[in-house]
Amino acid sequence: QALELEDHLSNEDKRDVYLMMAVLNSDAGNYLESENWFRKALPLAASAQEREDIETDILVQIQNSFENASGSGDYMNEAAERLRFAEELDPVSQADEVLGQKYAAVEAYVSARAYQQAIDLLVEISANEDDEERVYAWYHKAAGIASDADKMNDPELAMSLEKAFIAKHPDSNYAFRLRMAHINEAFNDPARAQEAAEGYLQVFEDVRSNSIDAGEVEASSILNDAILAYVKTNNTTKEYELRRRFIELYPNHPNTIPFLEYMAKGHFDRNEMDEYNRLAKEIFTLDPTRNSLYQHVAEKELARIGTQFSEAYDNRDYDAAFGYRDEYIRVQTAYQREGLSFENEAALEFFAQVQQEYDDLQAYQDYLASYDRQLAALKRSKLMTEGPDAHIRTNVNTSWDRHLGGGDKRLEDRKSTR
Repeated sequence: QALELEDHLSNEDKRDVYLMMAVLNSDAGNYLESENWFRKALPLAASAQEREDIETDILVQIQNSFENASGSGDYMNEAAERLRFAEELDPVSQADEVLGQKYAAVEAYVSARAYQQAIDLLVEISANEDDEERVYAWYHKAAGIASDADKMNDPELAMSLEKAFIAKHPDSNYAFRLRMAHINEAFNDPARAQEAAEGYLQVFEDVRSNSIDAGEVEASSILNDAILAYVKTNNTTKEYELRRRFIELYPNHPNTIPFLEYMAKGHFDRNEMDEYNRLAKEIFTLDPTRNSLYQHVAEKELARIGTQFSEAYDNRDYDAAFGYRDEYIRVQTAYQREGLSFENEAALEFFAQVQQEYDDLQAYQDYLASYDRQLAALKRSKLMTEGPDAHIRTNVNTSWDRHLGGGDKRLEDRKSTR
């Protein structure tokens, strides 16, 4: 009846009627209707305190609405009511409560399987945040909804959300972790090896330039990941380029010598012996205890010279053979000065045997030459060039008994005069 005479009532009476109607509807569970009556009463509040009390009553009715919706499984209505509740709050002094209501609305959307609305609301929430940790939390929640197989099962949407966060906070550790997670996923897919390799390398460059917070992850570890990815691409040139860069940047890293050994083996397998030899020596220089490759280089070089010596000796080219022997000893001595050792007594003994053979041959040849000289001198002597009469007087009457062997003994006299 009072409402029928509303136009004739005073403001005070109207307020009392509106408040009564609000209470009656609230008790009856008609929370939206109750809220409407409270809102009609609000401009008629007699004091600031009464106005504050009515505003509180309005919030209570909205709260009753979303609690009732939640209890009945009407999650879409719950979300809408929670968002209305948040709108009634002061965004500055009640910021935490606003955020709490919005997050509860997200959960209500999820319960209603309204996943896109939940994601949209999370992104909207993050837009008003400056703290990167809280922004990450909202994007992480949104990406989780998108990727969950029991929810949206949309990995592409999840990826786009994570990339959106990276774009907002590119230098954060969260951005670093997300980028690494994306790259790791590509690394595990053989078809995306190139993508992974380039991704790791870019993150490495960003970490080195302090463009992103890698947390406790070392830049060297990321460069190592890039190297392994390039192994998968079969791009040996780029792989070795990065291994060499790793060695130059981190000379004392535990991976440095294994990387050198790995590259040396690759050069050896491809018969790139100059590079193999260079790396073998570099390894030995860095760590003399890792001498197996350089020892192999040295022994191979000595074996080559030894083979040349043997071939020259087989051809009895002693001058060439001794040249190779001297080279062998010179090369071996140089390696020994660097710290290598050799068990090649047999080679040295062979050198000595060939030298003795050569010396014996030279002595024999000297003897023959001397003999030849003596024969030549004999041929030139008077004994061989003058006639018999010049040495022993004879004529037609000379006989052995009376003149040569006996008698005046000319032969004996000839011997004594020689």
